[in-house]
Amino acid sequence: MHEHSTGGADARLTSLLRAALLGLLAAPGLAGATGWFINQQSVPAIGRAGAGTVVDAHDPAAAYFNPAALVSPGISYATGTELSLGMQVIAPRTSLRDLGSTANGPATPGTVPYPGTGFDNPTDPTPVPNLFLVHRLPDGRTALALGLTSPFGLSLDYSPQWFGRYDSTRVSLETVNVTLSAARRVGDTLSVGGGVDWQHARSDLQAALPDPLNPGGPTPATDGRTHLRGVGSGVGFHLGTSWAPTAGLRIGAHYRSGVDISLGGTNTVQGLTGPLAGANGSLVATSRMRMPAMAGVGVAWDAARRLTLLAQVDGYGWSRFGDLRVRFADGSPDAVRQSGYRDAIAVSVGAEWRRSEQLTLRAGLRREQTPTTDGFRDTTFPDGARTWLTAGASMRVSGRSSIDLALKHAMFSDGPIDLNPTFYAGTPLATSIRVRGIASSQSVTTVGAAWRMRF
Repeated sequence: MHEHSTGGADARLTSLLRAALLGLLAAPGLAGATGWFINQQSVPAIGRAGAGTVVDAHDPAAAYFNPAALVSPGISYATGTELSLGMQVIAPRTSLRDLGSTANGPATPGTVPYPGTGFDNPTDPTPVPNLFLVHRLPDGRTALALGLTSPFGLSLDYSPQWFGRYDSTRVSLETVNVTLSAARRVGDTLSVGGGVDWQHARSDLQAALPDPLNPGGPTPATDGRTHLRGVGSGVGFHLGTSWAPTAGLRIGAHYRSGVDISLGGTNTVQGLTGPLAGANGSLVATSRMRMPAMAGVGVAWDAARRLTLLAQVDGYGWSRFGDLRVRFADGSPDAVRQSGYRDAIAVSVGAEWRRSEQLTLRAGLRREQTPTTDGFRDTTFPDGARTWLTAGASMRVSGRSSIDLALKHAMFSDGPIDLNPTFYAGTPLATSIRVRGIASSQSVTTVGAAWRMRF
């Protein structure tokens, strides 16, 4: 964060404080699969741990994961329209523990511990719905599709007394993604597809502000509060292909561009007293979130008459997220916060066994890297590398409809947290906070169900 001078001591203090507060917007709380991405947009794919999403020739969710698979070569399709309505309930579990958080400011005798509790399970079970509509034209080689998904998001609610309160007390990000896709089979062994994505996001971040003049250091009783809100949207595109070099073997590849979402919102500050009381109120701010580009390559092999084996490698371009810059309508200096994100890879394998015409069983295993790095990991996203174990089934209930079910359990590595923000920098009230903790015993259990109907 940088600064410039203003017309007076009070104005300069308010300007610096606003920059410090609005910098919090640079860490919207998100989680899901690798990084913020919620890969659970297809119930059959959950049952295979995400293996084969780019080559699944029968899942309407290909409208999102790779539209070329909607008219995969070597597969016979009935013409007409297919609808899929799905719901996944995601239940994260984690334990956050203080490892010696401290404060250093004008009212402290050096560096002192500040009071704060640990916290368990800041996220309630969260439903994530999706809808896919696929229409295959009478020529048998062309498909049009619509998808409604929520690919990023999470809500975290912490206690105002917890040790990480100066980083966050509440975090929320909600997204809606509208996908329009088209696919065409080219010759007997190749199909191509692509489309556009419109993504809308709503973010909310609340945190505590330390009182620099409280004797002995900040406490929950003397903290101020900040509340940041932002809303915005952006547009991206996706392209894919599906290739069947031999009977019983399909290879698919898909690329989804990053989406830049311009956020406009406000920051409301309350509860500050004394020399800082002038910073209470609301301020307009804008920022931009650069969502990652994603690419996947997968293969499906019919190893036996009723058995299909699948594998996939996914790459996530989290490094494009970069630093987040918040701009203020009153001309205050920009707030800049580094994410420290790096690109990440996920590898998955899975199997489908068609036990009968009415029942298909699935299982899968997935290993994912985290884009977070030590020294930048914060309380809004205390992520670690993870491993999925999954199972699922599809049951045909009539000639035109079926039900999909899936269960996923993901286990995470511990996520160390070590942050050192400075509040009121450049003034006699400068207060340094060190947030030291660890997120452990992390897991996510997902239960999914979907109904598919062909018209």
